[in-house]
Amino acid sequence: MSGPHIYGQSTQVIDVESLTTGDFVFDSLNAAFNKEWNDTTKIKLLNEISWHLTPIDVDKSIVFADSAIKLSEKSDWKIGKADALNNKGEALRNKGSFDEALKQHKLALEIFLELSDSKGEAKTESNIGIIYFNLSDFSQSFKHFDNALDIYKILKNQDGILNVYGYIGVVFSNFKQHEKAIEYFEKALQIAEKMNNNSKIATQFNNLGLTFVEMKEYSKAITYYEKALNEFKKINEEFNYSITLGNIGIPYMELKNYSMARKSFEESLAMAVKLGDQYGVAHQYGNIGELYLKMEGDYYLKLNEKN
Repeated sequence: MSGPHIYGQSTQVIDVESLTTGDFVFDSLNAAFNKEWNDTTKIKLLNEISWHLTPIDVDKSIVFADSAIKLSEKSDWKIGKADALNNKGEALRNKGSFDEALKQHKLALEIFLELSDSKGEAKTESNIGIIYFNLSDFSQSFKHFDNALDIYKILKNQDGILNVYGYIGVVFSNFKQHEKAIEYFEKALQIAEKMNNNSKIATQFNNLGLTFVEMKEYSKAITYYEKALNEFKKINEEFNYSITLGNIGIPYMELKNYSMARKSFEESLAMAVKLGDQYGVAHQYGNIGELYLKMEGDYYLKLNEKN
């Protein structure tokens, strides 16, 4: 899809026709852009659209982030620019352009440090930690997550603490330090439950499920995935529900419960098709292919045993 067009630095008129999807947030933002706003409000809207687009269309997200950066520079509004740099970094990360993403986040961090904006600093330190994780530089990843965690604790920002605990758990999981990973996922889960945040509760259940799969404790993994599915269902989060359906198929497959594995993969595939999630579609076709290979392998193994 082609990106949206931005005409004229002074008026920031945006062609948002291609974003009209019936989504309430898009509709609200689009309607807002038809009004006369000052530059600060326009930058906030550009950043909001960029952030909203990041998981959907990274190229469009970058276009809006760049527009926010330009208008912020024109208006000399540094916080708006830093937020836009972070948005651009997240979009580039989703695109796999990790080095360029790191550059954007470091530029944002410089601004937040200059402004003594602790909340922005913590968020950006966390973003940098994620990039270093993607680059397999785990010592730097830990360093920046620790920096973020220290700031969030000073600010008593429970949501930030929760997120960083989850990220640290993922790093430990990658090191195969599963007990430490579980410790941090459970810390994150406790905060999510206190906040009554279904989405984040489900995310930590998912993380625990993934960890138990890696530990080959498949029954425990299924239990946690089922809990995640229940939480996502409560809030009608179809995208993550679809991903978790695919996840739960893996331990079923390893336990040779092929009917349940197939059911999970096929339901996840159907949802991915419905949601237009091309990565999810490809991933579930891969899972189904692996399932049939395992089933075929078991079939020939049984034949050989009979002979």
